[in-house]
Amino acid sequence: MKKLICVSCLLFIGISTYLFAETKQVINSKNEFGGKTIMLIFSSGDNAYKEGIAKTIAYYDSKEKLVKTESFYTDESAKKDGVARGIDYFDSKQRMVKAESFFTDKSAKKDGVAKSITYLDSNEKIAKTEFYDRKGKLLSSK
Repeated sequence: MKKLICVSCLLFIGISTYLFAETKQVINSKNEFGGKTIMLIFSSGDNAYKEGIAKTIAYYDSKEKLVKTESFYTDESAKKDGVARGIDYFDSKQRMVKAESFFTDKSAKKDGVAKSITYLDSNEKIAKTEFYDRKGKLLSSK
């Protein structure tokens, strides 16, 4: 009986880990920054997925410092917020310096904005945001 309980527990842990754990894989061992590129795919049980992120690609430099992340949002999140994808850029001290948001076609048609770029100062506070149309033309800046 004890063996059956132990086997059941191990099976449950194995299945749970498989269903609720992110999938991580190196997709490039030498990217344009000289380091690795890692893709994380989230499943419905992951916190990132619950926050609306389906997949993230992280780019590291040769010193294993994060340079850029590219996040792809879940369909539910994209429909709700109008953002399909985002790219964050980091400086050598791993502070975010720029964030790009790419809006869904539906949102771009409705609002006329297909992309925004937010620039951050050294304290990671918003310094400026630019808005672009579907053709890449700057619409406004604030």
